[in-house]
Amino acid sequence: MTAGAHPGGAAVQPAHPRWLAAAPVVFVVLWSSGFVGAKLGLPHAEPLTFLALRFALVVSIMLPVALFMRAPWPTRPADAGHIAAAGLLVQAGYLSGVFCAIHQ
Repeated sequence: MTAGAHPGGAAVQPAHPRWLAAAPVVFVVLWSSGFVGAKLGLPHAEPLTFLALRFALVVSIMLPVALFMRAPWPTRPADAGHIAAAGLLVQAGYLSGVFCAIHQ
């Protein structure tokens, strides 16, 4: 018998935590609130300073969450490099442009 197979032949679906169903909604709320936060915070700080503070706050929150949840980390340096490149392009490239545009 293969892993995940039921003796009757039907595959058994793994159980998912209930909070996982709310993840898309939470993501959209958090993502969209970033633009509201930018509009409210940018009159008081330069765009890249505000973005750096935002990143520092997110890391201080999400790193403990990731460690607590035992999130998988990349095992190969190439994978870590690809993740870092994508993160830099999206976060530093895209968001710095958006924050500078909102500031203007």
